[in-house]
Amino acid sequence: MRYENVGDRSEYTRRVPGYHILKAHMSASIKRSQPLHYISQRLGTAIDHFPTAVLGKPPSWTEELTYEPVAR
Repeated sequence: MRYENVGDRSEYTRRVPGYHILKAHMSASIKRSQPLHYISQRLGTAIDHFPTAVLGKPPSWTEELTYEPVAR
């Protein structure tokens, strides 16, 4: 991993507890085989099947989202 390689360069970084917490979190976030990803994918699928009356209408700004960059 990119940040793991950068953080492991210095012996002082390895002593910082925050680095190890961040390293563990990033490892869990990136691996698609983690149980958290399975749960979030299933919840996303379940939400697609809920009626609008239960969840309410989506905000109007979500219709303006696009994958293309807007800034020029």
